[in-house]
Amino acid sequence: MPALAGEVIAQVRQILGLIAGGTSNQEIADALNIPLQTVTSRVQIVFGKLGVDNRTHAAALSLRDGLCDAIQ
Repeated sequence: MPALAGEVIAQVRQILGLIAGGTSNQEIADALNIPLQTVTSRVQIVFGKLGVDNRTHAAALSLRDGLCDAIQ
């Protein structure tokens, strides 16, 4: 796997963990030092891949399936 792909996957896992912890998109952007638009885009892509339409469902599936390490 190319290094950039690994970094994106790691970042998505971080975002999912932060979502599970109740963190807003702006707070995620601030915590990861990335643009809000990047967070918003990745959240929407992940929602689509998980087949969910809200943060609570995404968090529950992520924790259940081990897509994020723990609530951060």
